[in-house]
Amino acid sequence: MPVLAYARPGLRDSIHPGTNGWLIADEIPLSSGIADALDQGGMRNSPN
Repeated sequence: MPVLAYARPGLRDSIHPGTNGWLIADEIPLSSGIADALDQGGMRNSPN
């Protein structure tokens, strides 16, 4: 299951954008990150 998280230490090591989720900058509202991730839909058909 892909995740969306702020690009912070620890999370940057665990989340690989485009593979298992997305990282967003602290100044971006979480709701905007969710909307962008849904628009991209790059992992929508991923079995993980």
